Amino acid sequence: RDWSAFELTNAICDRNAAKVYKIAKYFGENPKRFPIQMTIATLAGQFIKLLRYHACREQRMSDSEISAELGVNPYFMRDYARYGKNYPVKSCMAAIAILREYDSRSKSNARGSASDGDLLVEVISRLMNRWI
Repeated sequence: RDWSAFELTNAICDRNAAKVYKIAKYFGENPKRFPIQMTIATLAGQFIKLLRYHACREQRMSDSEISAELGVNPYFMRDYARYGKNYPVKSCMAAIAILREYDSRSKSNARGSASDGDLLVEVISRLMNRWI
């Protein structure tokens, strides 16, 4: 089965560990097709969008206004409501900080001997931690 970075972000936001690690394994086996930097950028974009969702909710905007603000189809607002429960504001901010750290590590010698697949599993494990 072919996976995509968007399926990975949805699985993370749903905290679906089984699916997340299947996708991560696939990405790790196909680093040229799924470079870690692109995956991290997609994940960061999702958490930034989720932060914007929380800000819109704080301003008591309607779902249609929020979907317009986020640039997503109103059909997906149910998903964002679920993601928002799984990742409140503090968790989104922690996730973005984690992603920044791993983006930097993936581009430097700070990775040590870890492969892109190893780094991806590590960052995902930290994102899936229920305490962030």
